[in-house]
Amino acid sequence: MKKKAIITGGTGFLGKAIIEKLIKANYLLFVLIRKESNLSFINHLLPCCKCIYYETLQDKELLVLLEDAMNTDLFIHCAWKGVSNIERDQISQITYNITLTIDAVILANNLKCKKWVGMGSQAEYGIVNDIAYEETTPISPFSTYGKSKVACYWAASGLCQIFGLPMLWCRIFSLYGINDNPNTLISYLIQSCLNSTSPSLTNCEQKWDYLYVVDGAEAIINLSESNEKGVFNIGSGKSVALREVVNYIKKQINPHLYVGYGQKSYAENQIMHLEADISKLKKVTNWKPVFDLQTGLSETINYYLKN
Repeated sequence: MKKKAIITGGTGFLGKAIIEKLIKANYLLFVLIRKESNLSFINHLLPCCKCIYYETLQDKELLVLLEDAMNTDLFIHCAWKGVSNIERDQISQITYNITLTIDAVILANNLKCKKWVGMGSQAEYGIVNDIAYEETTPISPFSTYGKSKVACYWAASGLCQIFGLPMLWCRIFSLYGINDNPNTLISYLIQSCLNSTSPSLTNCEQKWDYLYVVDGAEAIINLSESNEKGVFNIGSGKSVALREVVNYIKKQINPHLYVGYGQKSYAENQIMHLEADISKLKKVTNWKPVFDLQTGLSETINYYLKN
Protein backbone atom coordinates (compact mmCIF):
# COMPACT_ATOMS: atom_id res chain seq x y z
CA MET A 1 0.00 0.00 0.00
CA LYS A 2 1.24 3.46 -0.89
CA LYS A 3 2.37 5.79 1.85
CA LYS A 4 0.22 8.91 2.11
CA ALA A 5 1.12 12.52 2.85
CA ILE A 6 -0.77 15.78 3.21
CA ILE A 7 1.02 19.08 2.62
CA THR A 8 0.06 22.72 3.09
CA GLY A 9 2.04 25.53 1.46
CA GLY A 10 2.89 23.41 -1.55
CA THR A 11 2.85 26.41 -3.89
CA GLY A 12 5.76 27.98 -2.00
CA PHE A 13 9.50 27.66 -2.47
CA LEU A 14 10.15 24.85 0.00
CA GLY A 15 6.73 23.24 -0.38
CA LYS A 16 7.27 22.74 -4.11
CA ALA A 17 10.61 21.01 -3.50
CA ILE A 18 9.01 18.71 -0.91
CA ILE A 19 6.18 17.83 -3.32
CA GLU A 20 8.71 16.89 -6.00
CA LYS A 21 10.52 14.61 -3.57
CA LEU A 22 7.31 12.97 -2.31
CA ILE A 23 6.12 12.28 -5.86
CA LYS A 24 9.45 10.62 -6.69
CA ALA A 25 9.10 8.56 -3.50
CA ASN A 26 5.70 7.33 -4.83
CA TYR A 27 3.55 8.87 -2.10
CA LEU A 28 -0.18 9.29 -2.51
CA LEU A 29 -0.09 13.04 -2.04
CA PHE A 30 -2.87 15.40 -0.95
CA VAL A 31 -2.03 19.07 -1.52
CA LEU A 32 -4.06 21.64 0.42
CA ILE A 33 -4.13 24.86 -1.61
CA ARG A 34 -5.54 28.23 -0.64
CA LYS A 35 -8.02 29.36 -3.29
CA GLU A 36 -6.08 32.57 -4.00
CA SER A 37 -2.71 30.82 -4.43
CA ASN A 38 -0.52 31.26 -7.49
CA LEU A 39 -0.10 27.82 -9.05
CA SER A 40 2.42 28.76 -11.74
CA PHE A 41 5.37 27.04 -10.03
CA ILE A 42 3.60 23.73 -9.42
CA ASN A 43 1.12 23.40 -12.30
CA HIS A 44 3.21 20.64 -13.86
CA LEU A 45 3.11 18.66 -10.59
CA LEU A 46 -0.61 18.87 -9.92
CA PRO A 47 -1.63 15.89 -12.13
CA CYS A 48 0.44 13.69 -9.77
CA CYS A 49 -1.43 14.93 -6.67
CA LYS A 50 -4.92 15.18 -5.30
CA CYS A 51 -5.54 18.91 -4.85
CA ILE A 52 -7.93 20.23 -2.24
CA TYR A 53 -8.78 23.94 -2.33
CA TYR A 54 -9.79 25.77 0.85
CA GLU A 55 -10.54 29.16 2.37
CA THR A 56 -9.37 28.20 5.87
CA LEU A 57 -8.28 24.90 7.37
CA GLN A 58 -11.41 25.11 9.53
CA ASP A 59 -13.61 24.52 6.46
CA LYS A 60 -16.01 21.73 7.47
CA GLU A 61 -16.04 20.20 4.00
CA LEU A 62 -12.30 19.46 4.24
CA LEU A 63 -12.92 16.30 6.26
CA VAL A 64 -15.26 15.08 3.52
CA LEU A 65 -12.90 16.05 0.71
CA LEU A 66 -10.02 14.36 2.56
CA GLU A 67 -11.85 11.14 3.31
CA ASP A 68 -9.23 9.18 1.37
CA ALA A 69 -6.51 10.83 3.45
CA MET A 70 -7.57 9.29 6.76
CA ASN A 71 -4.70 7.64 8.63
CA THR A 72 -2.17 9.52 6.51
CA ASP A 73 1.49 8.86 7.35
CA LEU A 74 2.65 12.50 7.27
CA PHE A 75 0.98 15.88 7.62
CA ILE A 76 3.60 18.42 6.48
CA HIS A 77 2.71 22.02 7.29
CA CYS A 78 4.65 24.49 5.13
CA ALA A 79 2.01 27.20 4.72
CA TRP A 80 3.04 30.59 6.10
CA LYS A 81 2.05 34.17 5.37
CA GLY A 82 4.96 36.61 5.11
CA VAL A 83 8.28 34.85 4.44
CA SER A 84 10.21 37.68 2.78
CA ASN A 85 12.37 40.06 4.82
CA ILE A 86 10.11 43.03 4.11
CA GLU A 87 7.13 41.18 5.63
CA ARG A 88 8.75 39.84 8.78
CA ASP A 89 7.45 42.48 11.17
CA GLN A 90 3.88 42.61 9.89
CA ILE A 91 0.95 41.96 12.24
CA SER A 92 -0.19 38.99 10.13
CA GLN A 93 2.87 37.08 11.34
CA ILE A 94 0.95 36.70 14.60
CA THR A 95 -2.73 37.07 13.72
CA TYR A 96 -2.71 34.75 10.69
CA ASN A 97 0.06 32.20 11.14
CA ILE A 98 -0.60 31.08 14.69
CA THR A 99 -4.25 30.33 13.90
CA LEU A 100 -3.19 28.59 10.68
CA THR A 101 -0.74 26.36 12.57
CA ILE A 102 -3.28 25.47 15.26
CA ASP A 103 -5.85 24.60 12.58
CA ALA A 104 -3.29 22.41 10.79
CA VAL A 105 -2.65 20.35 13.93
CA ILE A 106 -6.37 19.98 14.66
CA LEU A 107 -7.03 18.89 11.07
CA ALA A 108 -4.20 16.37 11.23
CA ASN A 109 -5.65 14.94 14.43
CA ASN A 110 -9.16 14.75 12.97
CA LEU A 111 -7.73 12.83 10.01
CA LYS A 112 -5.91 10.47 12.40
CA CYS A 113 -2.54 11.32 10.84
CA LYS A 114 0.47 9.44 12.18
CA LYS A 115 2.90 12.39 12.38
CA TRP A 116 2.68 16.19 12.16
CA VAL A 117 5.67 18.07 10.71
CA GLY A 118 6.05 21.85 11.11
CA MET A 119 8.50 24.31 9.61
CA GLY A 120 10.39 26.48 12.08
CA SER A 121 13.29 28.85 11.48
CA GLN A 122 16.72 29.82 12.70
CA ALA A 123 15.05 33.14 13.52
CA GLU A 124 13.73 31.45 16.66
CA TYR A 125 17.25 31.48 18.13
CA GLY A 126 17.86 35.19 17.69
CA ILE A 127 21.50 36.28 17.63
CA VAL A 128 24.22 33.82 18.67
CA ASN A 129 27.04 34.77 16.26
CA ASP A 130 30.08 33.21 17.93
CA ILE A 131 28.98 29.53 17.87
CA ALA A 132 27.00 27.14 15.73
CA TYR A 133 23.35 27.05 16.67
CA GLU A 134 22.34 23.82 18.42
CA GLU A 135 18.79 22.67 19.12
CA THR A 136 19.53 23.36 22.80
CA THR A 137 20.63 26.94 22.11
CA PRO A 138 18.37 29.28 24.12
CA ILE A 139 15.50 30.74 22.13
CA SER A 140 15.62 34.54 21.94
CA PRO A 141 14.00 35.86 18.75
CA PHE A 142 14.07 39.59 17.99
CA SER A 143 11.85 39.75 14.88
CA THR A 144 8.07 39.35 14.84
CA TYR A 145 8.63 36.51 12.38
CA GLY A 146 10.91 34.67 14.80
CA LYS A 147 8.55 35.26 17.72
CA SER A 148 5.63 33.97 15.68
CA LYS A 149 7.57 30.82 14.78
CA VAL A 150 8.29 30.22 18.48
CA ALA A 151 4.63 30.77 19.35
CA CYS A 152 3.58 28.32 16.62
CA TYR A 153 6.06 25.76 17.92
CA TRP A 154 4.71 25.91 21.46
CA ALA A 155 1.07 25.92 20.33
CA ALA A 156 1.60 22.95 18.01
CA SER A 157 3.68 21.13 20.61
CA GLY A 158 0.97 21.53 23.24
CA LEU A 159 -1.81 20.36 20.95
CA CYS A 160 0.20 17.38 19.69
CA GLN A 161 0.86 16.39 23.30
CA ILE A 162 -2.86 16.55 24.10
CA PHE A 163 -3.74 14.56 20.98
CA GLY A 164 -0.93 12.04 21.35
CA LEU A 165 0.23 13.03 17.87
CA PRO A 166 4.00 12.68 17.20
CA MET A 167 5.44 16.06 16.17
CA LEU A 168 8.55 17.08 14.30
CA TRP A 169 9.72 20.71 14.18
CA CYS A 170 12.29 21.60 11.52
CA ARG A 171 14.29 24.77 12.29
CA ILE A 172 15.38 25.78 8.82
CA PHE A 173 18.43 27.91 8.08
CA SER A 174 19.08 29.77 4.80
CA LEU A 175 17.62 27.84 1.87
CA TYR A 176 18.22 29.03 -1.67
CA GLY A 177 17.51 27.79 -5.19
CA ILE A 178 15.17 27.97 -8.15
CA ASN A 179 11.92 29.95 -7.64
CA ASP A 180 13.12 31.50 -4.38
CA ASN A 181 11.64 34.77 -3.13
CA PRO A 182 13.04 37.61 -5.30
CA ASN A 183 13.89 39.64 -2.18
CA THR A 184 16.49 37.19 -0.87
CA LEU A 185 20.15 38.13 -1.25
CA ILE A 186 20.98 35.41 -3.79
CA SER A 187 17.92 36.12 -5.96
CA TYR A 188 18.64 39.86 -5.80
CA LEU A 189 22.27 39.34 -6.80
CA ILE A 190 21.41 37.09 -9.74
CA GLN A 191 18.79 39.51 -11.07
CA SER A 192 21.17 42.47 -10.60
CA CYS A 193 23.89 40.70 -12.57
CA LEU A 194 21.48 39.69 -15.32
CA ASN A 195 20.16 43.25 -15.59
CA SER A 196 23.66 44.81 -15.33
CA THR A 197 22.44 46.78 -12.33
CA SER A 198 25.02 47.40 -9.63
CA PRO A 199 23.80 45.76 -6.40
CA SER A 200 23.79 47.95 -3.30
CA LEU A 201 25.12 45.89 -0.38
CA THR A 202 26.58 46.00 3.11
CA ASN A 203 30.26 45.15 3.48
CA CYS A 204 29.14 41.49 3.38
CA GLU A 205 31.39 40.38 6.20
CA GLN A 206 28.67 38.06 7.50
CA LYS A 207 29.10 34.29 7.38
CA TRP A 208 25.88 32.38 6.70
CA ASP A 209 24.77 28.78 6.41
CA TYR A 210 23.30 28.19 2.92
CA LEU A 211 21.53 24.97 1.89
CA TYR A 212 20.20 24.20 -1.58
CA VAL A 213 16.42 23.75 -1.35
CA VAL A 214 16.50 20.29 -2.96
CA ASP A 215 18.82 19.08 -0.19
CA GLY A 216 16.63 20.79 2.40
CA ALA A 217 13.52 18.98 1.16
CA GLU A 218 15.37 15.65 1.21
CA ALA A 219 16.50 16.23 4.81
CA ILE A 220 12.96 17.03 5.94
CA ILE A 221 11.49 13.94 4.29
CA ASN A 222 14.21 11.63 5.61
CA LEU A 223 13.63 12.96 9.10
CA SER A 224 9.85 12.76 8.74
CA GLU A 225 10.04 9.11 7.71
CA SER A 226 12.14 8.25 10.76
CA ASN A 227 10.75 7.49 14.20
CA GLU A 228 12.17 10.76 15.52
CA LYS A 229 10.19 13.64 16.96
CA GLY A 230 11.09 16.98 18.52
CA VAL A 231 13.24 19.82 17.17
CA PHE A 232 15.90 19.42 14.47
CA ASN A 233 18.06 21.97 12.67
CA ILE A 234 17.98 21.84 8.87
CA GLY A 235 21.07 23.43 7.32
CA SER A 236 24.36 22.63 5.61
CA GLY A 237 26.35 22.69 8.85
CA LYS A 238 28.86 25.10 7.29
CA SER A 239 29.06 28.86 7.03
CA VAL A 240 30.45 30.87 4.14
CA ALA A 241 31.42 34.54 3.87
CA LEU A 242 28.80 36.49 1.94
CA ARG A 243 31.51 38.15 -0.16
CA GLU A 244 32.38 34.71 -1.52
CA VAL A 245 28.76 34.20 -2.55
CA VAL A 246 28.57 37.63 -4.17
CA ASN A 247 31.84 37.19 -6.05
CA TYR A 248 30.91 33.72 -7.33
CA ILE A 249 27.55 34.87 -8.71
CA LYS A 250 29.15 37.95 -10.28
CA LYS A 251 31.91 35.85 -11.88
CA GLN A 252 29.40 33.41 -13.40
CA ILE A 253 27.09 36.04 -14.90
CA ASN A 254 28.63 39.50 -15.17
CA PRO A 255 32.31 39.57 -14.09
CA HIS A 256 32.84 43.29 -14.73
CA LEU A 257 29.78 44.53 -12.86
CA TYR A 258 30.52 47.01 -10.07
CA VAL A 259 29.35 45.83 -6.63
CA GLY A 260 28.40 48.53 -4.15
CA TYR A 261 29.95 47.10 -0.98
CA GLY A 262 29.30 49.28 2.04
CA GLN A 263 26.50 51.27 0.41
CA LYS A 264 24.08 49.84 2.98
CA SER A 265 24.52 49.84 6.74
CA TYR A 266 24.13 46.67 8.75
CA ALA A 267 20.73 46.23 10.35
CA GLU A 268 20.38 46.97 14.05
CA ASN A 269 20.11 43.26 14.85
CA GLN A 270 22.44 42.05 12.09
CA ILE A 271 23.43 38.39 12.45
CA MET A 272 27.11 38.13 11.56
CA HIS A 273 27.57 34.40 12.00
CA LEU A 274 24.76 32.02 11.08
CA GLU A 275 25.69 28.35 11.20
CA ALA A 276 23.60 25.27 12.00
CA ASP A 277 24.83 22.43 14.13
CA ILE A 278 23.30 19.45 12.28
CA SER A 279 24.98 16.65 14.25
CA LYS A 280 21.60 15.62 15.71
CA LEU A 281 20.11 15.35 12.19
CA LYS A 282 23.05 13.31 10.90
CA LYS A 283 22.93 11.00 13.90
CA VAL A 284 19.38 9.79 13.18
CA THR A 285 19.36 9.84 9.36
CA ASN A 286 21.75 8.97 6.54
CA TRP A 287 21.19 12.41 5.02
CA LYS A 288 23.95 14.69 3.88
CA PRO A 289 23.87 17.53 1.33
CA VAL A 290 24.34 16.45 -2.28
CA PHE A 291 24.93 19.97 -3.59
CA ASP A 292 27.89 22.01 -2.40
CA LEU A 293 27.38 25.77 -2.52
CA GLN A 294 28.98 26.33 -5.91
CA THR A 295 27.00 23.52 -7.54
CA GLY A 296 23.74 24.74 -6.07
CA LEU A 297 24.44 28.31 -7.12
CA SER A 298 25.34 27.15 -10.63
CA GLU A 299 22.03 25.21 -10.88
CA THR A 300 20.14 28.31 -9.78
CA ILE A 301 22.03 30.66 -12.09
CA ASN A 302 21.55 28.36 -15.09
CA TYR A 303 17.82 28.28 -14.48
CA TYR A 304 17.64 32.08 -14.54
CA LEU A 305 19.82 32.25 -17.65
CA LYS A 306 17.49 29.84 -19.50
CA ASN A 307 14.30 31.50 -18.31
